[in-house]
Amino acid sequence: MEHPDNPLLIEALNRMLAKEHGCAIRYATHAAMVTGPYVDPISHRFQEIASDEIGHAGKLRERICALGGTPTMEVDGGGLRAAVTLGEMIEMNLQEERGAIEDYAKILQDVPRLDVLLCRTLEDILKDEQEHLEELIDLAPMREENGSRGQTRVRLDVRTGVTAQQPGVMSSLDSRD
Repeated sequence: MEHPDNPLLIEALNRMLAKEHGCAIRYATHAAMVTGPYVDPISHRFQEIASDEIGHAGKLRERICALGGTPTMEVDGGGLRAAVTLGEMIEMNLQEERGAIEDYAKILQDVPRLDVLLCRTLEDILKDEQEHLEELIDLAPMREENGSRGQTRVRLDVRTGVTAQQPGVMSSLDSRD
């Protein structure tokens, strides 16, 4: 579908494409670097999210081409830097997921609803980003009030990256096949 603001829309989609490139790198690196008692499931999930981000990039490339643009090969990692502890990794990824959700929501507001393919693509990516955010929140440090969700399964000291199971809660991370 032809948009009167194609250049601006293509620019916004390319900005997100560059961020998806950076996110894939960050998650893949974190998957390799994670340590601690839950290394296997957390590393595996970070790798899955890296794959999701690569998939998002592919979808964005298709839509950019359909709009008559050229997909970027740039990487915007928001100052890609390695996190040392699991807590730092989770916090860094929480910030990036929140930013991506805001950015995609803004772009989606400017896309005509009649462009069903682009709207669905952005909605699907937004759904994935929201799921990533919720998973990271579940891994984030417990707060005094236990958060509004009350589903924190892992207690994490952000400074040291040391994890401990929340008392009385059975965690899906406990199962080792």
